[in-house]
Amino acid sequence: MLLGEGVKGPEAVDMGLAYKCVPADELPTEAEALAAKLAAGPTRSLGLSKQLLNRTFETYLAAALDLEGQFQSLAATSTDLAEGMAAFREKRDPKFTGH
Repeated sequence: MLLGEGVKGPEAVDMGLAYKCVPADELPTEAEALAAKLAAGPTRSLGLSKQLLNRTFETYLAAALDLEGQFQSLAATSTDLAEGMAAFREKRDPKFTGH
């Protein structure tokens, strides 16, 4: 970043800067697959995680930890948590609703 040197896709993955590297012609298919996977997941918890991550860049550790506790309480009372636990017990794929 400071030297202005570029990083190619595979190197970015190796460095932990990128999730995955795919050829350009496969990007739309891969992006759609990832979007579908996220949409089928526990969207409420995923949204809370993203909010928490975004907020921690602009706050102190104590405040970030307090916010994380608040968000954990919200996630722990979700119907998605109950569904995830039931699906695990029943050895089936969960059907999350975002609630």
